Amino acid sequence: MKIEITDDFPAEEIVKEMFWLAWQACGGPLGMGVLQNNPGADRDAVWDNVQRRGDYPSGPKTLMTNFGDEAHGDYVFGRMMKLYVAYGGGQIDLRGGEPTIDYQAWCGKYPSYKALFDASVESLKEKSMDEKCPIIINEDGQIIDGHHGVQALINLSKGENNEG
Repeated sequence: MKIEITDDFPAEEIVKEMFWLAWQACGGPLGMGVLQNNPGADRDAVWDNVQRRGDYPSGPKTLMTNFGDEAHGDYVFGRMMKLYVAYGGGQIDLRGGEPTIDYQAWCGKYPSYKALFDASVESLKEKSMDEKCPIIINEDGQIIDGHHGVQALINLSKGENNEG
């Protein structure tokens, strides 16, 4: 399945987010995957494991080596992902048929590649808004978080927090 992407986010960032969300959705390692388990892994660690084929002793020399703008995540830190993606040229190409729970453990949360893609774009949008939205303090001493539409009243002169 090929998906055209916009210029909102680089294709590689979407693919990284797809692997991150899929890895989290897997829940935990399966079988002998406990030997590669890394429950504290963050997004960058997951992406690094995908790129270097970290769950396999021969690493990048395995049969399904990443070539250029491709990412293959068979098992990532012991979690059964079986996620193969090519990207570039304004497209993301999701390889394989529809996911099944017995091969793609992440499809319990994201029932299709499109659902995983959409969730990844939404996640990146939320992260982008959080980074772009400054905290604003008005003349009354109110801290305004414009992104979430939340106002927290703080008495700046006394240093008291008047949440409510």
